[in-house]
Amino acid sequence: MSMSALVLVLLALSAAAYFLGRQRSLALAGRAGGLRNLHSLPTYYGFYTALWCGLPALAVLGVWGMFQSTIVTELLVQDLPAELRELPPDRLGLVINDIRNLVTGSAVSHQVTPQIQAAAEHLRELRSTAYAALTVIVLALGIGGGTIAWRQVSPRLRARNRVEAIVVALLVVCSIIAIFTTVASYCRCCSKRSGSSSWSRSPISCSGWSGARRWRCAPTRRARPAPSARCRCSPARPSSPALRC
Repeated sequence: MSMSALVLVLLALSAAAYFLGRQRSLALAGRAGGLRNLHSLPTYYGFYTALWCGLPALAVLGVWGMFQSTIVTELLVQDLPAELRELPPDRLGLVINDIRNLVTGSAVSHQVTPQIQAAAEHLRELRSTAYAALTVIVLALGIGGGTIAWRQVSPRLRARNRVEAIVVALLVVCSIIAIFTTVASYCRCCSKRSGSSSWSRSPISCSGWSGARRWRCAPTRRARPAPSARCRCSPARPSSPALRC
């Protein structure tokens, strides 16, 4: 089963868990003498059951999706013939790309050999096994988590407090991910700037307006001048409004 199909199945299971948890809370309220005997509203019991059904399975699905390609590639390389495993890293990468392209039906860069064909069949088997294992684990976590949460529903269960705590934890995790993503993007930009070639020493002109007179200047000489660097300008000619450094 593909990733998108698993996500849809998990959403359906979470919806069913919400309905079952809410119905169980209503049934317990009827036995206890009314909704006033419940700690939380029936909606919170439904959300509690749905969250326990969907969140653990979605977490496993996300982690699996991040590392599945790397693990499958490592298993594929270990099963390659010795003459292919001992290739330099760049040539081995080309062989792996040819194997993947052969599996997906894309064009390959070299002639398909029996070793490459066998490796492509092995890659298909590894991927099918990985998806089958992922399907079983995700469905087991979804059904198991929803069942455990459903059995915990009781008039004394603080469903609202637990649901709010889970939502707050999710918001904190999302904020941390956003912060680390921003920091990583900034560090990547700084590394690209530091790794770029040095600037030319020829003056870089910048133009603008100072009052009613137009000026044109270049930054003072530095190792890495910036367009926003301060300029020392003086009139080129007393009668000309243009200024040059």
